[in-house]
Amino acid sequence: MNKESPEAIDYIFKIATDVCFDKEDRDIAIQRIYKNYGTNKNSCDMYFRNIFNMLNGERFSVSMSAEATDNILRNFYTYNDGKFFNNSIQSLKHYIKDKNNKGKPIHKMREVLSKWSVKLK
Repeated sequence: MNKESPEAIDYIFKIATDVCFDKEDRDIAIQRIYKNYGTNKNSCDMYFRNIFNMLNGERFSVSMSAEATDNILRNFYTYNDGKFFNNSIQSLKHYIKDKNNKGKPIHKMREVLSKWSVKLK
């Protein structure tokens, strides 16, 4: 998977939330993301699933880079007056706990969590 630019992550976040709230058709959205940023369908699916899980405070299962996670948390912080921000932090905590239990190195994700946890509302 290619590393997505911060601009691409911002765009994917907006489109994913539109898809989640039925403002956008998923297949058309993925085509637009590919056209604008070259992000393939599998990567879009991964970001969509993770963002959907974060909206609900559920653990996301597919690893994203710490940089992408940081950018997505920034988007959650500003999206809809932060309505889903606490859920996104909870989701990251679940992810870290799961990876920690499996002995995976996740220090960068812990740094991202520390950075954003201080902004909990």
